[in-house]
Amino acid sequence: MAQVNTNPDLPPDYTVDAGTVSENLPPDTLRLAGRFIHSANTRSADAPGIFEINHQIDFLRETDRLVEFSRIDYSIKKRPNESNHLPEIVTNSRHIFNLERPPAILQETFPYYIKPTSRSGLGSIGLKFLKIGKSECKAWLVGRRKASDRTEYHEARELLFDVRRNNQVFDWLDGKGTRIAVEESNSGMYSLNILVSLDRAMRDALAAVWCTRLWYLRAVLFHKKRTWKDTPSTLHVVVAPFKIGSEALDSGYGPAFRTGAADADAGATPSRSHVTGVLPAKFASGRRLGKARLPYLNLWSDIISAILETAFNHIHAAAFAVHHSHQSSSRLRTSNLHKRCQIHPTYRRHYSQHHPPHFPVLPDRRHPQATKMDGPYARELATAIAAIQHGAKLSRRVLVKDDKGVVTKEDLSPVTVADFAIQALLTSTLHAAFPDDKFVGEESAADLRENPKLLESVWALLQQVENDKTADSLCKLPTSPEEMCDMIDWCGLSDPSPTGRFWVFDPIDGTKTFVRGELYAINVCLMEEGKQSVGIVGLPLLSADAKAPINNDSIDPTGTGSIMFAVRGHGTFIRPLPGPIDLEPTKIPRHADVETQSLVSVTCIEGSESGAPGIHQKVAERLGVAYPGNDLLGWVLRWTVLGLGQANCTFWAYRRRDRLAKIWDHAGAMLLFEEVGGKVTDVDGNPVNLVAGRKMKANYGFIAAPPSVHAKVLEAVRETLKEEGLHELLG
Repeated sequence: MAQVNTNPDLPPDYTVDAGTVSENLPPDTLRLAGRFIHSANTRSADAPGIFEINHQIDFLRETDRLVEFSRIDYSIKKRPNESNHLPEIVTNSRHIFNLERPPAILQETFPYYIKPTSRSGLGSIGLKFLKIGKSECKAWLVGRRKASDRTEYHEARELLFDVRRNNQVFDWLDGKGTRIAVEESNSGMYSLNILVSLDRAMRDALAAVWCTRLWYLRAVLFHKKRTWKDTPSTLHVVVAPFKIGSEALDSGYGPAFRTGAADADAGATPSRSHVTGVLPAKFASGRRLGKARLPYLNLWSDIISAILETAFNHIHAAAFAVHHSHQSSSRLRTSNLHKRCQIHPTYRRHYSQHHPPHFPVLPDRRHPQATKMDGPYARELATAIAAIQHGAKLSRRVLVKDDKGVVTKEDLSPVTVADFAIQALLTSTLHAAFPDDKFVGEESAADLRENPKLLESVWALLQQVENDKTADSLCKLPTSPEEMCDMIDWCGLSDPSPTGRFWVFDPIDGTKTFVRGELYAINVCLMEEGKQSVGIVGLPLLSADAKAPINNDSIDPTGTGSIMFAVRGHGTFIRPLPGPIDLEPTKIPRHADVETQSLVSVTCIEGSESGAPGIHQKVAERLGVAYPGNDLLGWVLRWTVLGLGQANCTFWAYRRRDRLAKIWDHAGAMLLFEEVGGKVTDVDGNPVNLVAGRKMKANYGFIAAPPSVHAKVLEAVRETLKEEGLHELLG
């Protein structure tokens, strides 16, 4: 009799009768990596996992409301009329649960819920996190009931799981008290060892509850909430009787409320504590608070506690800022305090060099629910980030295929179906949002028009954005293959202009490394009147926490990736690649402003055929710089490493004066370094001209370094060229 394959990561052998396959799944170890849960039973190293969530756990906060939880099913697809080929294993992501956290004041019985997307399965699950005895978390199957006043609430009906601490691990018990799993965490790696056989519905529920518990733990660790009881000082807050206004917010929260009259952030001297907060929209009816009713909640007590907690957090942040202001200056200046405490007027800032992220910062005078990305170019950033996110998904789909649809261009550089599809997506999306703007991109559609099979492959790949249920409404697609070719040609046949607005795209920077499964980037730049205004770089395989040396194979182990962007005059920021469009980014300090004689370089050994022979290593030796330092093929990636602060200089002299750089390899990405204080010129010491043509004929080579040492680096390059007898390369 044939052996039945019970591995959940692979379908049963195709020779086995479906009726003999058991739905009971054997003991297993689940491991969370990025957005995927993997099984230790997986035979294939590149298997996509058995569960997926649409947000990475480490970036979830108490303010997040919903996470989609999907199971990845495996099935067999037989190829018709191809008897010589074995059946193909295909995957299908099935959205089975929504992990939900209602707003705090609306939580009835449970702070977290797991709700199925269909009627199959166990039903809705409610979670509570209470440290009673050894119990840390309990999950119940729940149902809805009506109270005597006809309001509905959730009622616990059956205990499903009980999580209990056992020294350094956590035991998971079922409703009967049987130990079914052990949870472990080591250096940020999460695993759940399932000890018994479970049916599929129970294992799905177990994995979903585990993810929800990790969400709760990470959110608590991030916020580190403290209450007014934690401070030894006495805090007096005057609460005046007031009515709640009628204007409600779209988010489900009601209008801001206030006690006291002074605005400390505006520089006034407060006579009473100033506190702002938000009340739920259901109370925004003009009635006094004393008449509002909510099941299982002492409303006045909760509101007073919230006011006191908010006041404490604000005062604690101010005290922390004063302390650091005293450390950095012998005289405490009001401007210094304001600078260190304020939320940036355009993007919320993390001053990681001044305080850890869980310390609260003083609020600005915007509405508490104001969008986080509300500065200049907010719409341009939001649209570009949405397109880059979905472009990254397309690139990853191509990345896992054996046939990446590679075509060799006239300059012998490769281009893939991902290059064409992403350029079409970027152009179509940004043209829909900004119809008067122009576009310049790397690729043209000539190869697509000559190769119907290649055209079909690119069009099929692009349609996956249409079929992606998570696709942001900002993304727009061409309506036909012909329009797709026109969109690609619009970029590929256009020239930059010194006037007006135009966008520059490099859909895949580092195509050579991309086809090898190594680092690559998606580069987008907005140019205005000949200058870079906005640069956005998608980095699907590079972690925001990457440390030097960064090389072509420095792959993000979590699979999360990142996005870096810069706005002229406002700085450089970084955020995870997945997540909401307005996800709060982290501002990168202006590290290149600091005077330094210590240099760390980024260069490219693999691209030595385009560089002056032997020059770059000799320049590094002259400067006393370790060579190669960071070694990256793509120019966009090199600028990214400079912006991150993992390198602070690069120098590049081409083999010939007529060997020209291309605008899409530098525009926007170069701004990442300039906005952290870096200085960029060519080898002749001239500013970089990005509107001299698709090929940058006004410049030869690049020198980038902190302003304090830029002249030293430039001199080292020119002196080395002279010593090597390459006078023809000196302008």
